[in-house]
Amino acid sequence: GLWPLAAGLVRRYREAEVAPPSRMHVDLAARRLRARQVAATFSQWTELKVGLDVWLFMPRFAAGVVEAQPLYGAFMARLSRCLFQLDPEDVAALQLPSKRGGPVSRKALDQLVSRREPALHCRKRRGGDSQVETARRIQALNYQMDGESGKDTLGEPLLDHELIQQVWLDQQPHMACIQDPEGRPLYETGPLRKGGVELCC
Repeated sequence: GLWPLAAGLVRRYREAEVAPPSRMHVDLAARRLRARQVAATFSQWTELKVGLDVWLFMPRFAAGVVEAQPLYGAFMARLSRCLFQLDPEDVAALQLPSKRGGPVSRKALDQLVSRREPALHCRKRRGGDSQVETARRIQALNYQMDGESGKDTLGEPLLDHELIQQVWLDQQPHMACIQDPEGRPLYETGPLRKGGVELCC
């Protein structure tokens, strides 16, 4: 079923004279088998590397979390922040129009730049400055939420201690998959002008 689709994609890249993708992210439930299948399907793309999709990496942590616990949403949001970082140059460009009138306090800057604007105008990258840094942030989150910070008002824990340790152990081999390659952004965006400054969108 997917062979004609794959052949069509390869043909369209070739006809457009566009370099083929160097990475493809998929659900690697059966990681080695699936990676071999994808590589065989796109065999003409010799530089293609196959890895786990980051959006499929995150839900795997839910196996060690009590979903009915009030802190579940906060934990998943913080896990997302461990995995995705806003581009610092885009953040600085977004704040620039607000700073044009002179020095601005952090509180005033937060009022001038809404919480939604960074999501609209700042590129995200997967992982931190390094694979080690991303793993350190996830480990720190697990450690914090596995203690008193992860208990609700009735003292019920958010994380199943044994299970979350096993989940983290199982997911560590995928850390390289969820890290953006050096110099290769997650995506490209178009520009938007705001206050005389060109922003990503």
